[in-house]
Amino acid sequence: MDINKIEMDSLIIYSKDMGILFRETKDEKINIRSIAKFVTSLACGILIDKSNGDFTEDTLIYNILKDKVNISNKNNISNLKNIRVKNCLTHTMGYRDIILMSKDIRDLDKDTLLEYALSYPLYFKPGEEFLYSNAGYYVLSATMQEYLGFDLYDFINENLFAKIGIENPSWDRYGKYLVGASKLYLSADDLLKLGLLVMNDGVYEGESIVSSEWIEKISDKLYKNEKDYEDQSNLSNDYYGYGLWTGREDVTYASGTGGQYLIFLEKEGIMIVACNCGNPNKVPAIKNQLDSIINSLRKE
Repeated sequence: MDINKIEMDSLIIYSKDMGILFRETKDEKINIRSIAKFVTSLACGILIDKSNGDFTEDTLIYNILKDKVNISNKNNISNLKNIRVKNCLTHTMGYRDIILMSKDIRDLDKDTLLEYALSYPLYFKPGEEFLYSNAGYYVLSATMQEYLGFDLYDFINENLFAKIGIENPSWDRYGKYLVGASKLYLSADDLLKLGLLVMNDGVYEGESIVSSEWIEKISDKLYKNEKDYEDQSNLSNDYYGYGLWTGREDVTYASGTGGQYLIFLEKEGIMIVACNCGNPNKVPAIKNQLDSIINSLRKE
């Protein structure tokens, strides 16, 4: 594999058998954007493990949130009563419109975004339609915190970040809840540690952090993205699991707007971490280079 000049600001290529194959990084924590969904999903799996069956992927969110927020759109309630944790994880709550993306909420009161999300029209029954947005993971963040009865950040820090050596990362909030879907600030090395949980079936340095069953669901092909994309790269958005995409040739990955990637080549036992610190013009070049790296690694 020949990498003369990397397009991204940080690139780590890791092999389960051989360790670090390539490393060029900036020691900087950046907004990993939608890779945060993958982290929220890991935290959800940990909560499920620790609840001993009381909180599961089939838990109904309405029962937990109904007394915590004013739902102004009463027409939504019949559908809200049937939304489960797994619908938040898989972007199948029932929305027809993409909501809670950064550009959509600039002028909205962040303290009322949970009410906004739960009152926004639900056109489909839960599980019927896949529509990728930030809404599900923010609602999931609120649901997990209200179920716990204390700050979700403290739970994640104690049971995930601290256990794998990520020191007190910053995670923005909308009102009193973690954004869940984005605005988590991590370094490339932090992402490498999180990725090792996937590669090692939920175990980090000999300690089980999250169940192997949950790791399998995170990367499973649970919902097909039916949009007619012409993306023929390895990083196409073909299927979605509980926080990870699966593209062509079974490349599994999390991605964030702006050129952030956490990529798994399961058959080869290889993980790729890529971070872009801010130049949006580099995003197409980053994706193209990563596609070429994946093809090269699979030929070796």
